[in-house]
Amino acid sequence: MLGRIQTRDNLLKRRVLNTAAEALCPLCGLEEETCSHLLFSCRYALQVWYECYAWLGISTAQIPLLEVHILQFASTGGSKGQKLGEIAIWLAIIWSMWGLRNRVIFKGGEVDTAQMLEQIQLKSWQWLTARLVDFSYSWFE
Repeated sequence: MLGRIQTRDNLLKRRVLNTAAEALCPLCGLEEETCSHLLFSCRYALQVWYECYAWLGISTAQIPLLEVHILQFASTGGSKGQKLGEIAIWLAIIWSMWGLRNRVIFKGGEVDTAQMLEQIQLKSWQWLTARLVDFSYSWFE
């Protein structure tokens, strides 16, 4: 939220990258890689978010601003446990998107949104079972 993530726009500002072409999004290659683009408005990020919304039964508009997006995402639950669960899922999505970006850059990985959804579900379940005492869902549920 402080704008310190090492996306390509920040690397360009710090002169780690030299040209605007080097700062393009590694996933779509169409726009400069900013935090908001990479995590929310890149066409691949949008696919991941919409699949996650469908998994969770959420119907909403996509807001590409980090500060607003987390507040919107965590506003659907009622109890404290539900809100913590929603934040954990949101963080799993963000973490998975960053991991995908790094796999594409450093290992020549490809974007597979179905595989991303499975990773997000697994990561969310692992975090929630480790963090919430009253989280009693099995992996198969």
